[in-house]
Amino acid sequence: MFRALGRYGLALLLLTAALWLEWPGLNAAHGQGQNGPAALFGFVIDKQGHPIADVEVEVHYDGESEPVALARSHADGLWEINLPQLPDSPAHLTFSHTHFETDPLKLDAAQIEGLQHGGSVGLGEIVMRNRYAPGFWVATGTFVLVLVLMAAETMPSATVALLGAAIVFASTFFGGRLVPGLYIFDFERALTYINWEVIFLVMGMMIVVGVIESTGLFQWLTFQSYRWSRGQPVLLMLILVAITTLASALLDNVTTMLLMVPITLEIAVALELPPQSLLIPEIFASNIGGIMTLIGTPTNILIGAQAGISFNDFLLNLMPGGVLAVLVMVACVLWFFRHDYTRGERGISPTLYARLAQNAAI
Repeated sequence: MFRALGRYGLALLLLTAALWLEWPGLNAAHGQGQNGPAALFGFVIDKQGHPIADVEVEVHYDGESEPVALARSHADGLWEINLPQLPDSPAHLTFSHTHFETDPLKLDAAQIEGLQHGGSVGLGEIVMRNRYAPGFWVATGTFVLVLVLMAAETMPSATVALLGAAIVFASTFFGGRLVPGLYIFDFERALTYINWEVIFLVMGMMIVVGVIESTGLFQWLTFQSYRWSRGQPVLLMLILVAITTLASALLDNVTTMLLMVPITLEIAVALELPPQSLLIPEIFASNIGGIMTLIGTPTNILIGAQAGISFNDFLLNLMPGGVLAVLVMVACVLWFFRHDYTRGERGISPTLYARLAQNAAI
């Protein structure tokens, strides 16, 4: 009996203690000031509305030289700070970044009161302006240098791109140690700028194009174009434009032109036509066909990956305009080269036919 009373008494004591700890009002003194840690949060963006990562946010109380708390913004621009102590005086925040700057933000009375009650206070979006540090001018000069070297074609494009990357990293890792303003971005940050979806999609396209090239498909299509046109320049041009447009929409347009040009030149010379009368329409058709699909050009791939646009979205929205552009281009070409298309050989040359047929075996 005494053992049962002891058990029930212990249970009653524990229940009373639990009620005392949890019952509102009974433990008001014990829980005073413990409504949760006071916190500040918000977003940092640039003038274009893009989030800024790695912004150092510091909270300062007036009269204290050292910050009471600090944090860094995430990739989406969000930052949050839990304050270790509640503010009993005016406070302000500073935002520091290598490439951006803004004025200190002073908390108003309502925000201070919210923090003193242990709540979370949102500061919304903080817009930071560009800081034109020496690193900005190094990056700008490097960009211009890369464009000039690529346009001059004195060096391979891959070499020019690597040279630009080397200048940027040299400015960051070597110049940044001497002059902090020369910092641009480090290697880890550079990796975040690489769109792996685009790289692997382009690599896959190159593999497909390499396999198709080895089959002789483009040589066969060009031979069929010559055969279907019966050597008539206008009809030949229309067929070549149609093939080039379709091939550029499904494959890389640069590779398409590299495969189409040699045979087109051979046909033009055999028909005594100026080569540009066939090559220029093909070039225009390649550019127009390339923008009609997601995989037509690397630019479209970048846009689609960044904006989340699907292959069908590209096709449905750009194909009508692309078809209209091809029709307008064909009309302009027919008028511009009208004198070239009316002269030269007509009909199929047996010698050229035999040569094309030999090279067009799949």
